[in-house]
Order: sequence, then C-alpha cells, then structure tokens
Amino acid sequence: MPAGDTRQPNVLLIQTDQQHARCMGCAGEPLLRTPCMDRLAAEGARFTRAYAVSAHCGPSRVSLLTGLYEFHHRRHRNDDEPPDWPATLPSILARAGYQTVLLGKGHLGVDWPRRQFEITRFSTLTDGYPDDPLSCHYFRHLVEAGVADLFDNTTRAKRHPHCAHTSELPLEHSMEVWLGDETLRYLRHRDPARPFFAYVNFERPHDPLSVPEPYDRLYDPDAVTVPANAADTFEGKSERQRAAARGELAYPHRPASHPDLVRCIAHYYGLVTLIDEQVGRMLAELERQGILDDTIVIFTADHGDFAGEHGLIWKNLGFYEAVHRIPLLIRAPGRVDADRRFDRFVENIDLMPTLLEMLGISDPTGLDGRSFLAAMSGRGEWGKQAAMADHVKEYYHVSLRTDAFRLTVDLTGDESELYDHRDDPGELVNRWCDAKYAAIREELLFQLMSYRALPALMHGPLPEGVKPESEAGYACADWCEATRRLELGDPWSQIHRE
Repeated sequence: MPAGDTRQPNVLLIQTDQQHARCMGCAGEPLLRTPCMDRLAAEGARFTRAYAVSAHCGPSRVSLLTGLYEFHHRRHRNDDEPPDWPATLPSILARAGYQTVLLGKGHLGVDWPRRQFEITRFSTLTDGYPDDPLSCHYFRHLVEAGVADLFDNTTRAKRHPHCAHTSELPLEHSMEVWLGDETLRYLRHRDPARPFFAYVNFERPHDPLSVPEPYDRLYDPDAVTVPANAADTFEGKSERQRAAARGELAYPHRPASHPDLVRCIAHYYGLVTLIDEQVGRMLAELERQGILDDTIVIFTADHGDFAGEHGLIWKNLGFYEAVHRIPLLIRAPGRVDADRRFDRFVENIDLMPTLLEMLGISDPTGLDGRSFLAAMSGRGEWGKQAAMADHVKEYYHVSLRTDAFRLTVDLTGDESELYDHRDDPGELVNRWCDAKYAAIREELLFQLMSYRALPALMHGPLPEGVKPESEAGYACADWCEATRRLELGDPWSQIHRE
C-alpha cells in the first residue's frame, strides 16, 4: 500500500484442513510442487514452528477466530454451536467497516457462522441446515450440475478399501475447484466501497483421499520418500496405538504395505497441489484487480496429518508433532519483509491479535493469544516458550511442546506420552514410564499446569508489578475518588463537603 494511503487493507485468510506442515515445497518437501504457497513464503514470512491449539477441526477454527484456547471457549465438537460471548475476528472487522465472508468449510455450527459473517457459501453438509442438504451450497451445485450421485465427501469414500482412490467427480466439480470458483466470484462481485475479510476454507487434504483426475496420478508413488519414522513399531505405547499399528482401527488409516503407504502419500500430495493451484487463481485475480499488495494474505491449516509419519494416514491417535504443527505463511508488503523465516513458537490463537495490530484495530481484552507483529517485522522480541493443545473426543488429551520435549497427558486413559526431541525427533520412544525421565516429566507437568492456569507465563515470568489476577486484561471499572475514599473508611459527610 503506498505511503500515506489511509485505506484499510483487505484480508484473505486461506485455511486448509489437515495439512502436514512439511507438505509445501518451501518447507523442504522436494517432490511436492506448490509454487503458489512457495510464492507466499518468498514474498512474505514462513513460520517453521507454528502450532494449532486443537487437533480437532471445529475447535481449532473457533480458537483462531476468538484468540482463545479450546479449554477456555469449551467448544469441543465440530457440530457444537460456539458461544456468543467472545469477541470474534469477523465481528470486530465488521464493526471496523469490513465486508466479511466465509467460503468453503465452516465446522462452526449452523447458526453461529451465519451471524458472524455477512456472506457465507458452505461446502460441508453439516454446515447446512439439519433438515435440508441443499442448504449446503456445494452439494446444491452438484445437484444442479446433475452429478450429485457422485458426491464423495462421505464415510463410504473414507472407508474405501485402498484409502487412496480416484474420484468419479469431474475435476471441475471437485470441492477444490468449486471453492476456487466461489472465491473468484466473490472477489469480482464484492462491495468495492469496503475492504473485505475473506475466510476461505478448503475441505482437504483431509480424508477422504478421493482425488480427481489427473491429480490422482500427478505424483509417482515410486518417487515418494516415506518419512523417517514411518516404521514406528509403537512398542512401549498404549494398547490403542498398538491396535492402530495392527490396522485394527477404522481411523487413522494404517496402510497394509509400503506400496499402499506411498500411494496414499502420492494422492495426498495431489490434493495439496490441486489446492495450491486454486490459491494461485486467487492471487492472480487480486493482481488483475490491482489489489494484491493492498491485501494481507495468510495461509495456514486447522491442524496437521500423519501423512505417512508413524506409518499412518489421517490423525486421532496420540498427540504427535505431525498433527500438532501446521503450515503458516503471511504475505503483507510494507508490514512483513520478503523471504523471512520465523523459527520461534507461535500458535494459531496468536493470529487474531497479530492481524488486528496490522490493521491498527485494538484487540479485545482477555485474549489468550498475543501479537507477534513486532517480532515478525524485526522490530521486537517474541518470547513464547512452548505450544499447547487439546484434543477432546471419547478421550481428553492435552499436549505441551517445548524446545526439547513433548508431553501428552491422557486425562481419561492410558495414552500419556513423553518424547525427548533432543535425540528422538520422530517421537518413537515413549519416555512416560522411564524412571530416568521422572524429574523431567514432573517439571513438564508443572509447566503444563502453569501455562493452562496463566497462559502469559508461556512468554516468561510476569513483568514486575503485574499480578496474576489482572494479567488477563479484562476491563475493570475505574472507580471515582469518592467511592475509593468511602471504601477506605472516610466519612461521607467529609467527602460530600469537599
């Protein structure tokens, strides 16, 4: 944006579902072609230690939009209606004059996103009204195109015997191309008098791995290099994890052989490249309109995926790095230097306060997240020492990732884990019951308890004069002098005369 221009920048926040952080060319995956994601990294900042605060789609998205940990907003399921009390990113931007739009996957309940966003176009059946599948815009598109019987974002497709398979839907009716089309349609018909906040959500590379032609064969499985920890035996881990290793769980998927594993990874890569091409279409449209440099572009995911790590596909087992860490790219000319690499811990709850500071809008009180803008721009320090996350299903897992360790506590079962990243970056050897690690486990448990009670401690000790009771920053009444004196015990007759 030119110097002296007072117009507010647009915001394009692109989120994929279940994308492993390594699965971008710019992240060092040599086989994977993602030129548009790579462009965002080259023209902005790439975050190598970005983490989601939940391994569950909907709760992670609520956290991103509220700046709150899952244990604070307490929205644990994908079909829960989020509470109305938190200040949200879209509502704040709407009050600041933005046109707000959600395109693609919501997983934010049914009514809540329709109240939060001025425009919505959904791709997930459960984002539609419970009594009307045609209220899902993508499914209605398939019906109108005469291909609804080929709809494959289904449990049946997820349970395909080979997991990775070719979609019967023509490419032009895939979820990815539909979302690209919808985003371009919005950009071309938006309100030009207002800046926009477009929250664009891809359904995949989340399962099912039903990949449209020709992306199902874009990558040769024989050329795929499996992750170094793909041969995990799960020895010393919970019975549930050992059952997954034996292929006895429906989810996550355990490929039966090496050829099956590399075929799954190749199909997963195909979806990532198809998504990348839609991102490129969006960037090209912004360039065509001459507003790319007036638009803050953020690319991230709601959580990760095994994507071959531990010999698995998908997630929902333990709390591993593959699922916790996420891609994060930010392009914001004039605010973020090009080709910047940020290697400190950040969490997706930090995006809301960072974006609001970029826009010069005060963030609400009581957020768990903090702005990393100064540090990202090279103007300040960033002291976050760890990343935390919850995963709540039939179990309740809480996880803490520090520089050297990962601690996961299973509050309801026997899947607690401790990994030493100093010599076990693949998280293969569970040290939870190792007597040599007893003191480390106790220290990490104390850190986890402290950080959950007072998230500010993740940035180090509280500054001098700051008390835990006031750290959250909630607004308090500024009592008048008369009230303060009355509370101290001064007589009203004296106060009133003065």
